[in-house]
Amino acid sequence: MKVALSILALLAGAAVLSQGGAVSASDDFAYDGVAQPSRVIHLGAASEGLIALVNVDRGDRVQVGQVLAQLDVAVPQANADLARARAQGSAARRVIEAKIADSRRRLAQYQALMKDGFRTSEEVDLLQTELSIEELNLASEEEAAEIQRLEVVRAEALVQQGTMESPINGVVFERFLSPGEYYSKSGSEPVLTLAQLDPLHVEVHVPVDLFGDIAVGGTAMVQLDAPGNPTTTGRVQVKDSVVDAASRTFRVRLEIPNPENQLPSGLRCRIRFGQ
Repeated sequence: MKVALSILALLAGAAVLSQGGAVSASDDFAYDGVAQPSRVIHLGAASEGLIALVNVDRGDRVQVGQVLAQLDVAVPQANADLARARAQGSAARRVIEAKIADSRRRLAQYQALMKDGFRTSEEVDLLQTELSIEELNLASEEEAAEIQRLEVVRAEALVQQGTMESPINGVVFERFLSPGEYYSKSGSEPVLTLAQLDPLHVEVHVPVDLFGDIAVGGTAMVQLDAPGNPTTTGRVQVKDSVVDAASRTFRVRLEIPNPENQLPSGLRCRIRFGQ
């Protein structure tokens, strides 16, 4: 419920006109819309657990890749360290490699002595069998080492799952959980909600009469309901191909550049096409 209320607040005024938002020609062919974030992210972790830290609060700006929150990963980190130590252990392999080297040296000697009659073929065969067994032991040790390497990868991935990084450049719209609280993937709340304000999006319903006049990539003048009524240029990003039969309108999405997040989201605006 808390998330739903927060998002409703973020996107306040989205349903501006009950009949699609179109304004008649007598209203100067202007259409109502609301400037909204281009992306809203409900940020959580890939695993569950106690929250160890949250590095940001509501209103803070965030960058892509910035660590925003972290679960308590003491146990997964210990498992990763243990797996790494096991993977680095190579004493058993060095022993087997030394035995193989010695067996190969002795086998070469036995084969040379057998030609002179000082060693029998049975002795050479027995040494060859011992060498083959040691080579199999080495192959088994290499397989075990590969499994240990994969265990390290798995353990480190579990540690990484507790780290929450920002996938966008934007702002923290809401913070729901704090250190010491338990995060559950099945819970009703994320840890943070992020909003990307550059660019902003404006959804507007336009009369079907203008369907042929509006194209993706085209522009429109957007007048914002803010002190001074500033105007900016919006570019058509999406034009629906389906018309609402009841209101005889279709939806258009405009994209408004918003460097440095100078414009807040949630502003009502008036859109005029062909200007």
